[in-house]
Amino acid sequence: MTNVIARLQRAGAAVATIAMVVLVAAGAPACSKAKKDAIALTNQGVRSYDGNDFKTAYVHFQRATEIWPEAVEAYYHMGLIDLHERQDLDAALANFTKARELAPGDRDVLFQLARLHEDKGNVKEALEAVEAVLKVDPNYAPAHHVRGTVLKKHGDFDGADGAFREAIACDPKYGRSYEALAQMYEEFEHESEARAVYEEALRHAERSPDVLNNLGVLKLQGGDAPGAIDLFREAMMRDATRTDALFNVAYAYTQAGQLSKAIGALESYEKNADPSAPNWKETVQTARAMRTALQTELNSKGEAEAESE
Repeated sequence: MTNVIARLQRAGAAVATIAMVVLVAAGAPACSKAKKDAIALTNQGVRSYDGNDFKTAYVHFQRATEIWPEAVEAYYHMGLIDLHERQDLDAALANFTKARELAPGDRDVLFQLARLHEDKGNVKEALEAVEAVLKVDPNYAPAHHVRGTVLKKHGDFDGADGAFREAIACDPKYGRSYEALAQMYEEFEHESEARAVYEEALRHAERSPDVLNNLGVLKLQGGDAPGAIDLFREAMMRDATRTDALFNVAYAYTQAGQLSKAIGALESYEKNADPSAPNWKETVQTARAMRTALQTELNSKGEAEAESE
């Protein structure tokens, strides 16, 4: 479906989705009425999807498959809605599997099956689908990335390392694999290797808030508070919701001796921290205690300077 659909990345998780483009109805004279009607319905579904009207889009796609059972694009699109909007993995699997039956060599169908099996924890099926993708397109970076994530989840860290690096080699701008590779190094406490990967990501890929924040943490741990501050501030500029970077920059300001700025960052964090974040209450309590201690220290410094005068 590469000639029908343009890919884009969904936010968070972590994960790629699909942007719809209007299908062009085949104009062959022998085209049956059912097929023409199915294409028209799929076109309508695409337009509804682009307008975020997923319920109406699904109805159009479903009707298209009813009047023409070979409407592969409609099955594919229903699978996307099942996966990304309804979070119904079983329905998504059924629709993608049907799409694969109708278009067994389609890269995008195979890739969505690989990602779906990865989400479901089906290692064998995920790797089989990934290998099928790579037979069709050996240079498809997202497939190498998914292969890496599957291998990592199941303990093959050398294999995951190679897969992430292959994704980067295929597409040096593919930021997700830099992040995954660096985070794997961090998990094994190989901070210097992780730092090098993050820095490569900033040179070649998009300067994502995740990379900026994570590299900032490593720089802070290595004693480079000014460098960390710059990275945390850029992460917040690129994504104003990154309260984790706001919390981190407070620590960096403290390490740099900029207590007023640290207090300001902590105050802002307390006001804007996300209640749905892990350990939210504990982190806010830590921020409040840290702010109180810094304010006391700042007041003491002010009194000492006044007495010296």
